[in-house]
Amino acid sequence: MNARVADRGSSTSPPGTEQEVIDCWVNVPIGEPDATASYLFPGLVERWRGAASPAGLVEQMEAAGVDKAVLVSGWGPLDSVPWLRDARQRYPGKFAASHVVDPRQGLKTIKLIDHLVRDEGYRLIRRFLMAIRSATRYTRSARSSALPSA
Repeated sequence: MNARVADRGSSTSPPGTEQEVIDCWVNVPIGEPDATASYLFPGLVERWRGAASPAGLVEQMEAAGVDKAVLVSGWGPLDSVPWLRDARQRYPGKFAASHVVDPRQGLKTIKLIDHLVRDEGYRLIRRFLMAIRSATRYTRSARSSALPSA
């Protein structure tokens, strides 16, 4: 446990006791950020490169005072499950496994969830947030449903 993190006035723990710091959403590396991201977030590429390996991520976590993290796979076009598996094997107890799924893929998603939970030890499955594809179409639909029927 990180000795620098002390109770911040929580009613669930006695004053002066230490608490673990857990980062609840760490995306595993899915490809180097592009120049636009670097412009918007100075230092992002360097931080990404530093965390591109499990050892680098643990080093960054320790520097930030983070004890544990929930790693999230399933973002982007690359298969990030092997990276997450490697991180959990190298650092047992340091990481929990989470995956983002697209429920629109039906049975394929159900089989993936079954595999991740049974075979990979995942404990958290998150639904991919689906945006409305056409605000205009949605607005027309919403308006037409509000019209009185003839």
